[in-house]
Amino acid sequence: MAGRVESFLQERKVAYLSDPSNRSLHFLRNRVRHELLPILQQYNPRFRQTLVQMADLFRAEENFWQKIMEEKFPTLVRSRKKDSITLDIPSLAAQPLPLRLRYFRHAIENLSGNLRRVGLPHILLIESVLQNPEPNKSLQLPQGLCVAKAYQALTLAKSREEAIPFEHVVLGPGYVEIPEIGRGMSFEVEARKPTVRFENSSGVALLDYDTVDFPLIIRSPRPGDRFQPLGMEGEKKVKDLFIDCKIPAAQRRRIPLLFKEDRLLWVAGVRMDHRARLKPETQRILRVELL
Repeated sequence: MAGRVESFLQERKVAYLSDPSNRSLHFLRNRVRHELLPILQQYNPRFRQTLVQMADLFRAEENFWQKIMEEKFPTLVRSRKKDSITLDIPSLAAQPLPLRLRYFRHAIENLSGNLRRVGLPHILLIESVLQNPEPNKSLQLPQGLCVAKAYQALTLAKSREEAIPFEHVVLGPGYVEIPEIGRGMSFEVEARKPTVRFENSSGVALLDYDTVDFPLIIRSPRPGDRFQPLGMEGEKKVKDLFIDCKIPAAQRRRIPLLFKEDRLLWVAGVRMDHRARLKPETQRILRVELL
């Protein structure tokens, strides 16, 4: 081929330059071209033509599958953000294996813009995470990608920094910022009125201020944390509460816990402690809101 191109240019007196690297056997492409292909042609003189035909066929098939992906892939997407794509696991599980593997590739390409350094072994690892019976599972991929399974959702995301452990003292009413998770808490003390209006929001807790006073502590979850969930008689590990509420493992480290000394009062946004609830004799209310 190179000889024909050079002859074509010479006949038309077109100047050209030859890249010396094209002759170096240091590069794999040149070893294939100058060593491997001539050997294969000894077995099949039409080998080069067969390769061209196969390339044309693969290109046509890839175009076909690309159209299928563009049409079907959105039906599997639960949510799409700038740095992540979340897929529906039941919908994925209903697909044949060859389609599932292509959906994984398509998701990575959508997220990263390419498939560099991502090969079949990585795609099969995603499939192993999907098939794993554990409700929470994750793995790291090239290009700083993370794949996480949380119950019925499979999320592919550009890796973020691990949540930083935090602890902040609350000296009195007001607002306390929690910069490690980009949130904050407000604290208000008010006298109890004849009729208490309970707010229908998981982000608000009304605590018995007669038995809970300042200073308080806001901190990140730690192994072994326990409390008595509202409405229950016995204690429960916070980790077990997260599992029961199907909170993904990656999100748990960002949920603030509110303590009075070593007594857990509120798993913010999830459940408060039964002993910190308002009682008939409660005179003062501590209203805490997660913002």
